[in-house]
Amino acid sequence: MSTKLHKEAVAAVEAWCKKQKWKLISKPRHVHPQAYVVGYAASKCLIVSKCWADSEPQMKEWDKKYPLEIVHEFDDSLRPGDWCIVAYVSTVSFGQPVAIPITK
Repeated sequence: MSTKLHKEAVAAVEAWCKKQKWKLISKPRHVHPQAYVVGYAASKCLIVSKCWADSEPQMKEWDKKYPLEIVHEFDDSLRPGDWCIVAYVSTVSFGQPVAIPITK
């Protein structure tokens, strides 16, 4: 997927990671430009629901069956009921999904 929305989401994730002082070793992957914050499982466990239609071809069937994802690294401003961007990022020391607010 290389839509304008997808490109804007990738740029927003890269900017947020830069603000966190994380050095990405590759472009964000598995980007979902429109995900919904369902709630918190714990103080640092955000539950988001991803739209399977935004998934990469190899992930569509999986994401359609299992739309919820636990995210441990996210912007603290996100609250249940918010819309967000979810993407998988890789740094030198870790690789995991992140969630950030949708930029306007």
